[in-house]
Amino acid sequence: MFSDEPELGNRIGGVVGKEADAAPWRDIPHRSALADLPELSDRSDAEGVILVGSAVTAPRAPPW
Repeated sequence: MFSDEPELGNRIGGVVGKEADAAPWRDIPHRSALADLPELSDRSDAEGVILVGSAVTAPRAPPW
C-alpha cells in the first residue's frame, strides 16, 4: 500500500514481524519481537508508528 502511493509522503523505516523469504520489506530494517518496536522507531527517526492489529496475536500484544 505505501509503495503504491509514494506521493502521500510515507516512508517505511522498519518492520516488526515474522521473517519471510518473499516479504516486500526484505531490504528494510526488521525485528522479530514486538518489544523491539521502540528501538526500531528511534533508529529510523519515525514520526509515527502503524500497528496492524490483525498481525499481532494476544500473547505478543504490546503492554500499553
